[in-house]
Amino acid sequence: MFNLDNDKQGVKTNLAGDTKQRILEILLEGPISLGEITDKLQIQKSAVRVHLESLQAEKAVESHFKIEHLGRPRKIYQLTENGRELFPRKYDLVLSSILKKISEINGQEQAKKLIESVADDIAASIKYEIETFLIRVDFHSYSFLIFFSKLFCCLPSIDKLTSYYGTYDDSPNP
Repeated sequence: MFNLDNDKQGVKTNLAGDTKQRILEILLEGPISLGEITDKLQIQKSAVRVHLESLQAEKAVESHFKIEHLGRPRKIYQLTENGRELFPRKYDLVLSSILKKISEINGQEQAKKLIESVADDIAASIKYEIETFLIRVDFHSYSFLIFFSKLFCCLPSIDKLTSYYGTYDDSPNP
């Protein structure tokens, strides 16, 4: 895939690829044909085709054929989700604008309640993930201990473990 670095415009690109970077920026505007890309870049179609094939191999670009009127279908190129991820997202700007509008329309107190509600949801989700992870870790640790204790008979009393954890068959499936 890409050897990712940020350039001065924020797009992450291959260190060896100014042309690739320019192609990605053109594709960010929307689906486009090979001919339209070459017109914008003022370079040969064969050079653009090589870069597009490379970007497709890197899963940053995809293509499809589009039928327009009469004649042959045109091959159209567009960014994939992986390709879009090469560009910085402006989530903070969008969130700030939304909160500003909520404050203007419903008041600052409503915006504060909304933020607290979202924070509570995120905290609950994280708590659930942690608890689920700990249950899986606990189950796998228990299974590991039972396996080796039966294999090597190195635990003095397996009954103490099974009385605490239950039997192997009673354990929850992750």
